[in-house]
Amino acid sequence: MKYYYAIVHCNNKQTALHLYDEYNGYEFENTNLRLHMSFVPDDVVFEQELKQEATEVPEDYEFNFN
Repeated sequence: MKYYYAIVHCNNKQTALHLYDEYNGYEFENTNLRLHMSFVPDDVVFEQELKQEATEVPEDYEFNFN
């Protein structure tokens, strides 16, 4: 089984807490895979090279919340 992770930089603590409260344990697209969210301290350094970076939402993106 492969594991993936993403780091989300939020504009403030309230935004981070809201995302955590809403999506921790959220099932990903009916796959029975659940998101496991945690807070990462600012001083953590990741040794792996960045593979992808998203800075904006594509114009044609449609989110279906089911």
